[in-house]
Amino acid sequence: ALRDDPSAHYNQIERLYNAATKAVELEPIVNEYMAKYPQREDRWDRLMYLANSFNRDGDRAKALALFKQVAQVAPATHSAAQQVASHNGTEPAQLQQTEQFLRSIIGKNPKHDWHVRYVLGFLLRDSLKNEPAAKQVLREFIQKSPANDGHGQNVIAYLLTSAKDDAE
Repeated sequence: ALRDDPSAHYNQIERLYNAATKAVELEPIVNEYMAKYPQREDRWDRLMYLANSFNRDGDRAKALALFKQVAQVAPATHSAAQQVASHNGTEPAQLQQTEQFLRSIIGKNPKHDWHVRYVLGFLLRDSLKNEPAAKQVLREFIQKSPANDGHGQNVIAYLLTSAKDDAE
């Protein structure tokens, strides 16, 4: 019999996910974990495994709903905010909806805002073709949540190489 503790349950979900277990089989186990351990931060990791499972199985709507659920509370977890941006669609109305969603979650979990600003900035630049808005959001990234990693380096490189003059 399996131990009944968070670690065993956590590992069970991860192993089932890695074994490509169908999402409908994984879902009750993840839901039990979410219900049983509502104070654990790592529960969002487990929910992202479920979202990715639905995506892998072809249920894009269910996957997107779960990506959005996680992005509202832990947007950097398994790049949940990026997953929303990647899976919400590429039509102009869908891109605007993605922009609005990302803007709405800034501030809900301040320690993850860096990730939302990063995703939003490059969505604005690459998909919505709104360079002034992209630069504004990416400047906020640098000012409010600077990161000494690849994300920060990408933002700085973009802002420096796209500046119109020294004043920008």
